[in-house]
Amino acid sequence: MNQTNFWNDAAKYGAVIGGASAVCSLLGDATGAGFFGLIGLALYIGLLLYYTRKRATSRSTREEEYGYGRRLGFIIAMALFVGVINAAYTILASRILFTDKYAELYEQSFALLSKTGLYTGEMISQMALMVQSPLWITFSSVAGQALLGLLFGLVLAALAQPRQRFDNNTEE
Repeated sequence: MNQTNFWNDAAKYGAVIGGASAVCSLLGDATGAGFFGLIGLALYIGLLLYYTRKRATSRSTREEEYGYGRRLGFIIAMALFVGVINAAYTILASRILFTDKYAELYEQSFALLSKTGLYTGEMISQMALMVQSPLWITFSSVAGQALLGLLFGLVLAALAQPRQRFDNNTEE
């Protein structure tokens, strides 16, 4: 059996998924075409399922299956690393690649918030500083991806049954 480290695998596979997501985001931001977001979502779900099943198959034995809880944990761990890659892309895109687009997006969001009457001008200016902070972008991206990994993982962990479980039980 090929012994691998949980966190090394999660980082490696999460970086691949995050890279694919970042490329789709880049193409979407550059072209303005929304279907790149759908492609990115399909890749995200498909790669989470593929890598989880790959790990479950390699770590399962005849005596013990790589269980649902372990698969769910692995999905969440990969999602944490996807969040780091997504944060790096967001920081790069908002500060270098598409500064005008992101500035307009922030401006529209804060204009909408100010129209609600719930926030003062000072509160909105503080929020504007906070959402553009690399630390806040990283934290929110990692936390958001962890939540997304948990939500998708609840289903994907059940679907990512180890392949050898079925191969070992078939009789001809």
